[in-house]
Amino acid sequence: MQPTNTVLDDAMPYAVTDLGKGIRIACLKTPLVDEELGVASSIRMVSGSTITRERLTAATLTDKMLDFLSLCIRHGISVCVSGETGSGKTTVAGFLLYDIARDLRTFTIEEGSREWNFIRRDEDGHATNSIVHMKTRPSDDPRLNINQNKGLQIALRFNPTIIGVGEMRSDEAYAAAEASNTGHTVVSTVHANSASDAPDRIVGLCKKAYDFSDSTLMRLVSNAFPIHVYQEFLTDGMRRVTEIIEVLGFENGQLKYNTLVEFYVEDNRTNSVTGETKVIGDFIWRNPISDKLHQRLLKKGATRKQLEPFRNVGE
Repeated sequence: MQPTNTVLDDAMPYAVTDLGKGIRIACLKTPLVDEELGVASSIRMVSGSTITRERLTAATLTDKMLDFLSLCIRHGISVCVSGETGSGKTTVAGFLLYDIARDLRTFTIEEGSREWNFIRRDEDGHATNSIVHMKTRPSDDPRLNINQNKGLQIALRFNPTIIGVGEMRSDEAYAAAEASNTGHTVVSTVHANSASDAPDRIVGLCKKAYDFSDSTLMRLVSNAFPIHVYQEFLTDGMRRVTEIIEVLGFENGQLKYNTLVEFYVEDNRTNSVTGETKVIGDFIWRNPISDKLHQRLLKKGATRKQLEPFRNVGE
């Protein structure tokens, strides 16, 4: 913990920091764990720059799905990637941001550790893209506490085209939704049980900032994140995007959405010798994008040719 001046002692027996760009370490010590154990730690490596398109499209999602998500973000549509712990949502969000950050002004905010690194350099080591990576700095003094909520306020001062929030965990969800509703494109992740459950989860986080009614916050969130991606860790050990939905709105107390893509599982087969499980299934485009999303993307600069594959999904 010393290189990042992170405290890990009896008064602060839990800490999260990084061991370099893209490497996160979480530690526990006594009295939170047994004295004979000493220290428990978990190290995770995540970096959008090390995940290639070929690796993602080998199993996680298809080229068409990746093209659609990139097209949305590039043309002003905010995207939320949800899933369970270990499903790979941070990796997918990171790759999308890494690709976009090539030529669009990008500002990322992460809590505890730096896992994303989207800086591109020429042969002389000079940065060639416009990117700011920010990490939170917690403090018991409210005046000095720079959390993700404060980070979003700071980000808006830098006039970014894209804002990447590492994960929405608390009241920063409200600030992220507000930023998206005021002309910024936001890419973030959240823990949820399904793509359609993610907006409700974000509403719960928003209530930590302001105790508005659920319907008011649901309308805010529905407008803020039109596209929700859900990722799962399946029994064959593969991380797959199993749902992409388009939120159509919130009416009469119900979330209206359009399922665009689903990973449909037909069966699971287990090898009697090795015990390995194989998931039998495929990605299926269920529905085309709505007229509203089609028109919105056109207004933001997408071409009819680019959008045609997502309007004629049955062809």
